[in-house]
Amino acid sequence: LSMSPFAISLPLLLLLLLLHHPTTTVALPDVTSEALRDLCVASPTLSGKYDCESVVSGGGASACDWSEVVCGGDDLWLVSVRIRAGGIESLPDSVGNLSTLESLDLTQNSLETLPATLSNLANLTRLTLSSNSFLTLPSPVTDLINLVELNLFGNDLATLPVELSSLTSLNLLDLSFNEFTELPTVVTGIPSLLSLILQGNEIATLPETMIDLTALTLLDLSFNKLEALPPVVSDISTLSDLSLRSNDLTTLPASLSNLFSLENLVLFSNSFTTLPEVVVQLSSLSDLDLSYNSLSTLPDTFENLSNLSDLGLRNNLFQQFPEVLTRMTSLVSLGLESNQLTSLPESLVNLSNLQDLLLADNQLVNIPDYAGSLVLLDTISMDSVTPNCVPDCECWVA
Repeated sequence: LSMSPFAISLPLLLLLLLLHHPTTTVALPDVTSEALRDLCVASPTLSGKYDCESVVSGGGASACDWSEVVCGGDDLWLVSVRIRAGGIESLPDSVGNLSTLESLDLTQNSLETLPATLSNLANLTRLTLSSNSFLTLPSPVTDLINLVELNLFGNDLATLPVELSSLTSLNLLDLSFNEFTELPTVVTGIPSLLSLILQGNEIATLPETMIDLTALTLLDLSFNKLEALPPVVSDISTLSDLSLRSNDLTTLPASLSNLFSLENLVLFSNSFTTLPEVVVQLSSLSDLDLSYNSLSTLPDTFENLSNLSDLGLRNNLFQQFPEVLTRMTSLVSLGLESNQLTSLPESLVNLSNLQDLLLADNQLVNIPDYAGSLVLLDTISMDSVTPNCVPDCECWVA
């Protein structure tokens, strides 16, 4: 049988077409590449690492190959730029041409201002300006109405502009380690906030308008100047995470029991000598850190915390293992390092879910044989470990 000339020539024709018309190379738009070139030039770190001009010279290089850049769509558009410790003192105006950018991280540079063109970044949802030198929040930031996360950690801010309330999609705001002596009321005008992080300021109280943050689930007031918990905190019924680490609290208000959804409470490094009664009423708690206080006992009512899985009691004044803990079968991790314990009770075997038992820097010299009944235990830490270490458990010297 003879074959049709058309059947023979078709594969050859397709081959010729591929040879004479190679696949088109995709690339970022010119204005995007030029803006990234300008960012590279502005950063001593990047310009010492890359040939900045190569991404606009037509030589086939792409900024999408830089480790600081993430592109999408087979390198058709820009998604993320992360230039940390880049030595940037000012951003080029062309940064406003990065129109598809969703995330911009400029941590640990030397920025004091931002160009007005930054407000053109309509797709930006995450902006990180941590560890720069801002005395005031640059106005272009408040024009970025699609921001979901704004991180201003480690600047020199003491106030915020009223225009910040225009960020109606903002879920996370980090104002840690700035110069705030009070929380600007504009923050409480952002009802979309889920997480508010205020570590390392000089805050001693909070405005009553905090109650307007009706979606807030996380509030971090660590390393501030609180001597009493502001009453309004008890009214934020949506809270699931509350950190009060490193303040000067000696008690907590009874009204804190209103926080029915609270799961994580950090009271690390305060001035508690007795456990505030309200703590045992927080029945949803799964994680409680009471380390670095001056506690020596726990009340019998502590066992009401039936959902507690992680308990930190490090660096307190316990001379005896709190008996109430042996009735808390939900415990998975228990930290009692740096106390004055000399022995462990036999009732410890009741903690059938315990996996981590941290006992370093006490006055214990051995692990009791009955600890072998804790079948899920996989980590014990002590100052010294005797040969009767629990089988199948990692025992280590602190």
